[in-house]
Amino acid sequence: MSLFDDLGNTLNKVANSTIKKSKELSGLTKLSLKLNSEEGDLDKLYEGYGKAQYGIAKNIAPTDALDFVALIDEKIKVIEDLKSEIEQLKGVIICPKCGTKNKVEDSFCSSCGEKLPKPEPEEPKTDPDKEEE
Repeated sequence: MSLFDDLGNTLNKVANSTIKKSKELSGLTKLSLKLNSEEGDLDKLYEGYGKAQYGIAKNIAPTDALDFVALIDEKIKVIEDLKSEIEQLKGVIICPKCGTKNKVEDSFCSSCGEKLPKPEPEEPKTDPDKEEE
């Protein structure tokens, strides 16, 4: 019976590992999709800003351009946050000084030697896509 018990335990470990990896990939995929959506929105804002600049050249409402600048700045911040979250899920931290990718457990940048910020401990997040039963 020991052989079957060992086999069962091994299969159980493999199944649990596969489930964990699937969940990680699912979270990464959701973040990547959100990032693509945000980048698409940013492209639309840039297009709108360009049209507003054209309007300024024709003496039409310069305040529209300022509205687009504020929206673009907000969208860039959201995109940077999503990219950072994706890198953290991948176990990577970006050096704030030179932009080099480092392992999350590193204390100093492997390229420039800058002290790396420690990532915030993960808080359990509720998935808004899942309905509570």
